[in-house]
Amino acid sequence: MSLKKRPPRKLRLSAFTTIGIGGPARIDIADDLAALKTLAGAGKNNFYLLGAGSNILAVDAPLRRPVIKLGEGFSAVRRSGTLVEAGAGVLFSRLLDYCCRNGLGGLENLAGVPGTLGGMLACNASARKGAISDVLVDLDIFSGGRVTGVAKEKIKFAYRDSSLKGKIIIGARLRLREDRYAQERAADFIREKSAAQDYSRPSFGCVFKNPHGFSAGYLIDSCGLKGLRKNDAQISKRHANFIINLGKAKYRDVDYLIKRARAAVGKKFNIILEEEVVRWT
Repeated sequence: MSLKKRPPRKLRLSAFTTIGIGGPARIDIADDLAALKTLAGAGKNNFYLLGAGSNILAVDAPLRRPVIKLGEGFSAVRRSGTLVEAGAGVLFSRLLDYCCRNGLGGLENLAGVPGTLGGMLACNASARKGAISDVLVDLDIFSGGRVTGVAKEKIKFAYRDSSLKGKIIIGARLRLREDRYAQERAADFIREKSAAQDYSRPSFGCVFKNPHGFSAGYLIDSCGLKGLRKNDAQISKRHANFIINLGKAKYRDVDYLIKRARAAVGKKFNIILEEEVVRWT
């Protein structure tokens, strides 16, 4: 008698998102290009690509699309002079540490930003002193079963946005600079962010993009919404552009707070806040 093949085991996405929210999902790890070809081909682009899960708000119900996560085969980092080549799956904290230890500067202003290199390039992660696209030379995209190199000049970058969204980035090359003080400055940036932002509980960092000329946190705070709570989801008392998970927050709880904040800011300032988080439904 033949045994039936067991169905793929589903994992809770909450274990893979920094805010700790998300229901059951099929999560496949692609450790190399061959595995990625198999998984991405089978999904026919009808899948989610998971990085560090730092800007994802996923539903609590089972996710209808499968999830692909780049594994260790896409996490290598190496340098040639001031040119650094890194896989898209590498955690940015690990990449930054490598660069600082090798006396390379240019990324330290982004210290403390959670995410993988691929995710940060797709959303053009930025801080006050620049964006990750500032140091990009080119990158590699997997599409149609093959790898294609794309120069920076062919990519449209904007404030925390790019034309890379929806693409499978597998690696990139960054042009940095020799700087023996990069590690000290990275530590300074982390201390500064820790003092101003809320890392006491799980969150996905900033909820909204800053509208031109304003801080989203200031606008939300001005509406008196700091500390507003819906079950276990709360607008941070320290930074109003953070929503934190006090324990068992659900998608609908965070969604409620996002809508309340957007509506309040829209009514008081006539400004429509744009979400920075990405929803997986």
